[in-house]
Amino acid sequence: MSVLSKNLFTSIVGMFNEIIPAYFEDAAQDNEPIYCVINSPIRTGITDEDAELIAFYVDVYGNDKLFDNGEDIIDVCDNLRNRLNKSIIKALQLSGHLNFEKETPLQEAEFDINHRRQEWTARVFYYNKEGD
Repeated sequence: MSVLSKNLFTSIVGMFNEIIPAYFEDAAQDNEPIYCVINSPIRTGITDEDAELIAFYVDVYGNDKLFDNGEDIIDVCDNLRNRLNKSIIKALQLSGHLNFEKETPLQEAEFDINHRRQEWTARVFYYNKEGD
């Protein structure tokens, strides 16, 4: 992963982490009633020399055994979408905006784990690509 990609995903994880615990590609799942995992890009589209469109998944997990405040995974996913859709990304050498694309429920082997997958895109503009 390039320096610019690390800057981008560090910023994105921070944005999600303001709402629920967020991790990049790996999660400490033991004690969190709800958390999300932001995955590496699933595809990128070069739009021009100084900009890029990046699509990525955010997997949101909820453990029904650990919920104590009545919060439900659908409400959390709605909150993520409502607060972060069309938000501005700022990081070293880049800026951009997030866009929510779609959400899908997924089945988990453990019956008390709820899992929803959101697809997001980030349109990123680079100030200086020498950091690659």
